[in-house]
Amino acid sequence: MYKFYLDGFVLPITPEEVTIKIGNNNKTIDLINGGEINILKAPGLTEISFDFEIPSVKYPYRNKESDDITAQNYINILKELKVNRLYFPFKILREEGSITLPESDDMKVSLEEYTLKESAKNGTDITASVKLKEYREYNTKTQTATVVGTTSDGKKIVRITKKRPSNRVAPDTYTVKKGDTLWTICKSWFDDGSKYKEIAKLNGISNPNKISVGQVIRLR
Repeated sequence: MYKFYLDGFVLPITPEEVTIKIGNNNKTIDLINGGEINILKAPGLTEISFDFEIPSVKYPYRNKESDDITAQNYINILKELKVNRLYFPFKILREEGSITLPESDDMKVSLEEYTLKESAKNGTDITASVKLKEYREYNTKTQTATVVGTTSDGKKIVRITKKRPSNRVAPDTYTVKKGDTLWTICKSWFDDGSKYKEIAKLNGISNPNKISVGQVIRLR
């Protein structure tokens, strides 16, 4: 038995199967003599795909943790992750002793694409097909290059300046504005969107996907 967590929300019904594809960056080069060589490189980004049901009623086999999350909530979560271009945690929680597949626990991923399917045979239930891709953080602003002059032969003289760490301090409280989510608020003030669970707990918010404009959120 296992459970899937998408951005901290448990899926209502565990997918029947999941495909985990380990990306490839190896490069093959053709030689003059007709042969080939393979240049081995670090693995590419991992891709994960699966289908899951979004039920409109509380079936007996539905994960109990999802009882307070409506079908519309799940649809809104998918839309928010895609429209707001958020990366988020993905986790498959397995029973003790189960085999753990590579690159499937506590990953940061992006929602590459998703499809919502309605079918008469499923009544008002929705089937969501999801494709995720591993997210690797990077920072292109750790240093800046400034041209300060030229040499006698015309070459540029460049000064490299390292970026100083931010001294920004989060306020005690924050008032929610239009378009805000707990994730984006935490990303803005803590540079870590995954802290949204801590902030939700601090404020007694049972459903992190539900905050409203004008609501005052404690950050500390």
